[in-house]
Amino acid sequence: MARRLIPDSRKYEDGKEPVLTSNGTLDAGEDAKSLVRENFGKAWQELKDGRLKVEERAAARLVAQNLDALDKVEHDFASEKGETLGLRDAAWKTVEFGLRSATRTNSVLTAAFLKVLFDHFKEAATVKQAVEELVNATLNESMRSVTESLQMENGQPITEDIKFLECMLGQFREAFFNDWTSAQVRPPKIVVCACPRMISEPAFR
Repeated sequence: MARRLIPDSRKYEDGKEPVLTSNGTLDAGEDAKSLVRENFGKAWQELKDGRLKVEERAAARLVAQNLDALDKVEHDFASEKGETLGLRDAAWKTVEFGLRSATRTNSVLTAAFLKVLFDHFKEAATVKQAVEELVNATLNESMRSVTESLQMENGQPITEDIKFLECMLGQFREAFFNDWTSAQVRPPKIVVCACPRMISEPAFR
């Protein structure tokens, strides 16, 4: 699939115009990145909306495999042409944006994706840090919402944030505390252990 994202023609089934350089020639790199973003974005939207009937972890594994495939395309292209296209980075940024924006609306799907990506790229130095930073960012954002709401007399509803933390705990289990080698933030046990109790409180519904 990833290899088909490299454009070799100016004709597209959807009628979209290819990306051209300033002198009117086909900009294969930018065109390929545009197609990568479009395909990964569409797949994520279909998953998020429930129109793509694939189990969450299976879908995450397919995305991880396609990121690997794009990495191989990059390597082959660089070996042949002496330059990179940035395809995997384009795909990753699309995936990252989708996950960060779905922690409160699709917590089960997002937590499953994060765990699969975390495990899949654990030995891949080039991606491991980006995945860990994404996991940290999503946890920080949810914990910040919970903390700020608890400190305010009339805090904002945090049911979705609590649900996301519970989903993350369910996915990562003991690794939620023990498997962070380069992560900067560990979720405090008091927040995680309080999740089942807090979500039942009327103030947070």
